[in-house]
Amino acid sequence: MSDERAVWSTQYVNDLPDSAFACIDSGGTKDSEGKTVPRSLRHYPHHDASGKVDPAHLANARARVSQAGNAACGYSHLFNTHSLPSDSSAEPEGESRMKDLPPARLPFPVTRAVAMPVETRSDGNVMPTMVGHFSTFGDWYEVNSLLEGRFKERVGKTAFDKTIAESRSQMKVLYDHGQDPQIGNKVLGNIDELRTDKIGPAYEVPLFDTSYNRDLAPGLAAGAYGSSFRFSVEKDMWDYEPESSDSNPEGIPERTITEARVYEFGPVTFPANPNAGVGVRSTTDVFYKRSRDPEQFESLMRSAQVARTPVDTGAATPAVEPPPDTPPEPSRSDTPQASEVPITPKFRTREEYLEWLRSQVSEL
Repeated sequence: MSDERAVWSTQYVNDLPDSAFACIDSGGTKDSEGKTVPRSLRHYPHHDASGKVDPAHLANARARVSQAGNAACGYSHLFNTHSLPSDSSAEPEGESRMKDLPPARLPFPVTRAVAMPVETRSDGNVMPTMVGHFSTFGDWYEVNSLLEGRFKERVGKTAFDKTIAESRSQMKVLYDHGQDPQIGNKVLGNIDELRTDKIGPAYEVPLFDTSYNRDLAPGLAAGAYGSSFRFSVEKDMWDYEPESSDSNPEGIPERTITEARVYEFGPVTFPANPNAGVGVRSTTDVFYKRSRDPEQFESLMRSAQVARTPVDTGAATPAVEPPPDTPPEPSRSDTPQASEVPITPKFRTREEYLEWLRSQVSEL
């Protein structure tokens, strides 16, 4: 697949044959090329234009169809017909198996937390303006995550240029990713300024005059909070066998994010591990655990296992669009249900595993 098509545009997907899709709804017609019309009846593309299975898009399709359950249209085809290099006849054997898999881009947004303080500036108005950086450029930090794997990561200086230019109006500013039990997902304020400087993406957000912002204001003024942001990686570069260095003494895989799409950012209470010598850490696992939906977290763990597959060193990983923030599509076929296999065989039953997940969530 050419570089221009590393990201599958709408036109590229529309030009694919029906055989590239895992599910096609009934009720359409065929055009002169034998493709279903309207194109919106075709779902979960995972073969490229040459007819080869694209690992990243297969992983994305699996993650999306899993949201609708194993009776969903296309589920059986995606999970029982195709295999990826990391697939095996058994599910992952607990957390150690997950962490040992080679890292790769995941088909859903991830989170990072930055130790740089979030502060406020008074402009003479009733409420102050929140200022800070939600990421830093060029700093190596370690990601060690059940969902993402273990690797070194840094952000390139132009990684946020496109999302700032094209998606700024869709970004939300939330406290603790909208998961605080009192504030919830209430927006702290509209983005007044968002630009990149020599440190990273810098923002200015005038706070709304609300009770929850008045509660946060003293801590923000004192620099007691750090920053975090939720994003998906659109383009990146991997070095799977780097030489040992001061920043990476163990020589674990290294990733440089060259383009990212940001969905939300804002202050968090625990920005980074105080015992770590790095400024950023992965908060993806915590974010999804705190969704308080153990079954959804289990589904994400399964999709992460199939998504984290290696690519040739130096080759760009095809971009994968995250699942849309809309309810999953309903089941549209009578596809037989595939038998479920617990993702962690160390538990005797699936119910026992879900109970364990609930206990983990309750402790957060």
